Amino acid sequence: MRLLRGPRAVLVAVIALLLVTELALSPFYPQLLGKLYGVEDPGTVGLLLWLCRAAAFVALPLLGLLSRRLGLHRLVAAGLAACVVLDGALALAPSPAAFIAVSAAAAAAGTALLLAYPALVALDDGAGPGVLAFVGLLHAATLVATLLGAAVTGLPNPRLGLGAFAVLDLVLLVLVMRALPNAVAPARTVRRALQRPSAGLAAVAIVAIAFELAANVVRPFFTAYAQQSGLTLGAAAVLFLLPSLAALAVLPLAAAGRRALGASLLPLALVTAAVGVALQAAVPDAAALIAGRLLLGAGLGLAHVELDLAMFAAAGTDGPGYAAVETLRSGALMLAPILAAATATASLASPLAAGAVLFALAAALTSVLTTRPEMEEARVRTR
Repeated sequence: MRLLRGPRAVLVAVIALLLVTELALSPFYPQLLGKLYGVEDPGTVGLLLWLCRAAAFVALPLLGLLSRRLGLHRLVAAGLAACVVLDGALALAPSPAAFIAVSAAAAAAGTALLLAYPALVALDDGAGPGVLAFVGLLHAATLVATLLGAAVTGLPNPRLGLGAFAVLDLVLLVLVMRALPNAVAPARTVRRALQRPSAGLAAVAIVAIAFELAANVVRPFFTAYAQQSGLTLGAAAVLFLLPSLAALAVLPLAAAGRRALGASLLPLALVTAAVGVALQAAVPDAAALIAGRLLLGAGLGLAHVELDLAMFAAAGTDGPGYAAVETLRSGALMLAPILAAATATASLASPLAAGAVLFALAAALTSVLTTRPEMEEARVRTR
């Protein structure tokens, strides 16, 4: 429970805000753009997602450099202040072009909050609690964000729901400005011992790129795919969040899986995710979709923990290593909506098929992650 006290509580709150605001609308952009502007073109949804990822891709390395000069708490507060304004502007956007432009600017501003993740991991000397907390938050936030996104999309006037994000940002900005400076100082002290990237950084980045492409190409059109199969929007939203429930369920098993399987846990988890996505693409009935979503979530949860542990072992929690890997992962996130939109023009099942192939490729690429002393040390600290 120590993650819920002191500096960790502040950093956890910041990360939770980032994840909820980033994930709430992304699965529902096809329906939201259709309701607000009458836009039903998959290419427009792909463009929106791509520009948001591109903005984050450009912002992240710049913010990483600025954090050394300005301090984490100032950047996080500035990002929140910008989100207050931009989320308010999003609710008033008069056209699809304006909506897309403001969404991209908000994505860039929100990237500042991502800097709280390495600070959280650094408080535990780069070991597992911070990584487990982040992965758990990611999937818990997906649950909350999916319900929130569905509620906003289902409103008679979704603009009222969009405006509520600005209010949430403002409340958290006040809290962060009061609490975050006290949380950053101890994290900065610990990070001094975790700054040197290792030779395994490129190998981790290669697997991370394939993982992020696979995990995100299946997201944008899934609810539309489920509706095409005869499900309601509410049922599609429930199916969308099933992988997060499965991921949360398996996270307590991560340490035991690591002890039993060692380095084999990561490729096995990726293969499990691949099978789950392939099942969804091949058999679009409710039972198969439920089973496929659960398999996907179990694989995602375990693979994400293992991959992030390898990343921090290789990159450290401060300096250019972490920023480099995260920038490459952001690049993969930027490519994912393009691939999703391109494949969705053939059929709404095609992004799922592409995801299955990419998860299998990521599993094959784990062969480049040969065991290194610093990675094994990180695994041992989490047992």
